[in-house]
Amino acid sequence: MPQTKKPAKAESTVIKPMAKNGIKEELNTVAKDNTSVYKKERKKDKVIVPGTPVVPITKGNWLNKLITENITPYGYWTGTNPVVAPNKQLDDYYYNLSKGKKAIDKKYNYDRNAPREGDREYGQTRSAQDPFKDKEKNKKWKQEHALLKQKSQETLRKIAYDVDTKEPIEGYIRGARPATLNASQDALNLHQGISQKYNSFVYSEYKPSKSKENKQYYSLSPQYEDEIRQDLFKRGNVDFINSKDKFKQVTGSHIADASLKDYQYSKGKDEKGDYVAYYDVNDYGNILDVLPNSNPFEIYGRIYYDKKTGKPIPKQKNGGEFPMAKNGRRQEQKGLQNLEDLTNFTNYNKPTNWLNKYK
Repeated sequence: MPQTKKPAKAESTVIKPMAKNGIKEELNTVAKDNTSVYKKERKKDKVIVPGTPVVPITKGNWLNKLITENITPYGYWTGTNPVVAPNKQLDDYYYNLSKGKKAIDKKYNYDRNAPREGDREYGQTRSAQDPFKDKEKNKKWKQEHALLKQKSQETLRKIAYDVDTKEPIEGYIRGARPATLNASQDALNLHQGISQKYNSFVYSEYKPSKSKENKQYYSLSPQYEDEIRQDLFKRGNVDFINSKDKFKQVTGSHIADASLKDYQYSKGKDEKGDYVAYYDVNDYGNILDVLPNSNPFEIYGRIYYDKKTGKPIPKQKNGGEFPMAKNGRRQEQKGLQNLEDLTNFTNYNKPTNWLNKYK
């Protein structure tokens, strides 16, 4: 009696759907028969997609939500001073104020980080308000700083206003915060297990080169990462790029709606080239860090630049940086032949009948 062959089992096919909320869930789809009836089995493992908005690791409860809706999301802002100013104008104000202070100090050959005159000799710390032994020099130095302070107050009064009444501020202004705190709000939300409102943070495709921990880092969204580029190559920390320093600590920053505040720059190099990394730990140093569902997280991203020119390498629209061109080809094309170098296209056009197995 002739044996009947059993029908061959259909092969398994893996379908990878589009990423949603930064997480790609792979589905194993197993064919039951040739009628294309599928049984879907969801995998438990979730794959993080770099560059997509961060979703909370933990799910916040009513208390976490109450906190995010009622606390001013500004790292070093107590909430008692209602003075605010438009972000861009406030950033310009602080930048020009810092630039003015540095110019005066340079004029008088004064280094705020160096030991005061006579410190080592007399074993004492000389006040920053009286940094020189020469009294006349001290007087002129202080007069110029006082004049700068007066002019800066006039500028600040033109842009600052009361966040509640929207009225201009009269008299002396001790300080102002950015009027828009979207990224700071997202940072607080993620910290408390609540979803972002503005998608200010995305999953980073990098992690510190010395890190041995299997953890996920977050980076700033393209909009705010551009502010890092401005700071590094055009504004406050432009001197860091061309210096021999490997690290720089930044304090009191208003970058990314003041969500970073105090953070660190560091230089490094990988297969893509030279870069400056920015790093910060988003925590608050108070009870918020120990509440149920709270999640202090680490921010880490890289800005690539040309070490010879000191200029940033433009970022591609779909992520990553454009490598520097060399011999008419970008570096990712090293393994490819230029079309004019190809003398025989036959091998590239032969039919391979690869569709037959799908008939």
